[in-house]
Amino acid sequence: MHYKYKFYKDKAARKFWVQNVGVQASSDVRDASIDATEQQASLSTASTDPTKTSSPSSNVISSSSITTTPLSTVSPSVTDPDERFKDLTKTETMYIRIGKALCGVDPTSFPKIPTQKYTRNSGEEIVRNVEKVVGIVKEALGDDSRHTIFSNVALGTSQICGVHKSTIFRTTPERSDPPRKRLRDMGEMEKCRRYVSQIDLIKRLEIIKKIHSLWKEKEDVVVDDLWKWAKSELNFPRGRTIFLKTMKGMGFCYKKSDYNSVVVERPDIIQRRVAYLRLKLYWDSKNALYASYDETWAHSGMVKFLVWQHRNGGMYKRCSLMDLESAQVGPEKGKGRGKRVIIAAVLTEFGVLEGSELLLISGLREEDQKADYHADMDGANFEKYYQTMIPLFAAEAKKCGRPPVFLCDNAPYHNAALKKPPTSTSSRSEIVQFLTEHNVKFFPKQTKDLLYDICKDFIEANGGREAFTVYKFDSFAASHGVTVLRLPPYHCFFNPVELLWSQMKRSLQKTGRSEDSVEIVRSKASAFLKSFSGDSAKKLFLHTQKMEQDIREMMEERSAQDNDELFELRYDLDEDGRMYNIRIDSDDDDCMFEEEVDGTYEESDFSGSDCEEA
Repeated sequence: MHYKYKFYKDKAARKFWVQNVGVQASSDVRDASIDATEQQASLSTASTDPTKTSSPSSNVISSSSITTTPLSTVSPSVTDPDERFKDLTKTETMYIRIGKALCGVDPTSFPKIPTQKYTRNSGEEIVRNVEKVVGIVKEALGDDSRHTIFSNVALGTSQICGVHKSTIFRTTPERSDPPRKRLRDMGEMEKCRRYVSQIDLIKRLEIIKKIHSLWKEKEDVVVDDLWKWAKSELNFPRGRTIFLKTMKGMGFCYKKSDYNSVVVERPDIIQRRVAYLRLKLYWDSKNALYASYDETWAHSGMVKFLVWQHRNGGMYKRCSLMDLESAQVGPEKGKGRGKRVIIAAVLTEFGVLEGSELLLISGLREEDQKADYHADMDGANFEKYYQTMIPLFAAEAKKCGRPPVFLCDNAPYHNAALKKPPTSTSSRSEIVQFLTEHNVKFFPKQTKDLLYDICKDFIEANGGREAFTVYKFDSFAASHGVTVLRLPPYHCFFNPVELLWSQMKRSLQKTGRSEDSVEIVRSKASAFLKSFSGDSAKKLFLHTQKMEQDIREMMEERSAQDNDELFELRYDLDEDGRMYNIRIDSDDDDCMFEEEVDGTYEESDFSGSDCEEA
């Protein structure tokens, strides 16, 4: 009895033993002890009294003389299994299930180590075998395995073998579930995303809101101040370095500012962007053949700005280290400006349209050149150019049997007006003529100011001045069956030819020398445009189309929200670097809606200096 009692060290099992089995066992022992004592007393009495005689068989205790208490009279609940387990808690019942499951495991089903090596040389084989045994036991336990060391096969194996979990992963390369990459094996961006995944979503959004609020207040974002704020307000547990990497993992970076508030804040720009995306989607459905047009420039002596060189501080330090007898060599510094060549071309999905290349050497002196090239590429030169280029594009579209659509920006010489609505400086007769042409009612004796107010209201109610303006370029293109689709102002990243200029300039810098004249640069640029393949051109169009579709989806998500100013649409990065949408109520942090967006977002190199707008 004492041995069995010590065997059940667990509190719940010991309680079960005492209440059910121990009662009947202790009763049997107690009754047998009482009967044996009475029998011994009777024997001693017979030995002291000579008058009483006893037979030889009187010293033997008959089994019938020992009375035992029936099991049913001691504990009626023991005979009924349902009654026996009636008062057990869920934890006690779970322990019983785990015990039954462990007892039901067949040890003969355990795998054997298939090796003939000595035990001292079989460490990896033993570890793999223990892992398989732990897996068998976990399967036998089922859902109850989560309460034991068998819930995690790798962790349970490491605890049984007394080694680290990483050792288990290294010695079992055939595992179906690969181990999580260790922090020291990750790249810099992977580490940043791992740090982001370790903080909850609410804290991430609070950090983003804080940074946006600083931007709105025209204040600088300082990492030290932001980290101190996060520690005090959000209980951020890590140091400044980890906080900096967390910001990088959330998509923030420290670089030259390229934010243009006009693009996202001016209502007229937003309306024109919406109208452009709607028209572009319409022509996409018509399988239109697009021609992307713009101009750029290159100059003599274009070379790479980033090259391998000695790690010397600056020109003064290099000069002080130089030996006059054996001068230190190094790459020459390229020129930031030089004699210019103005480059224009039309890009289609088949490559650069043959015959559309225009490479015009500037007639200005180098010191007279301005930041833009409008002194060389003006309205007169552009008119001569498109009178040759539009028929070529119309013929190319006719071969394919597709409607031609011409994409261009809003440079001033692209928008030479053939006909435009009157302004406040227009004469009364011009205003009357405009109202008469559009059948707008007015009184002939009204003053100029009243007539202009009527004209102004009519224009604003029917699409604005843009809807009543007729451009020379548009009129000439329409005569050849070509539709002109102008980009929204400050949206040069929608123009595929901008990507072509970026690749061309990188090629000129890569192959250029500081002593190259403008004629050499002109010939290299011409060779690049003629050799640009159709596959490369098609990728540029697909890239801009994907960008347009991404913006459409974001606009649809924005319009689908409830008209509640408390809701804001946010974007976050998961551990794999994919962007997904987050919609959260600023007053109720528990109200969250998440939607994952398929695809990735890539940054492209657009030559922003080529964006010429009205």
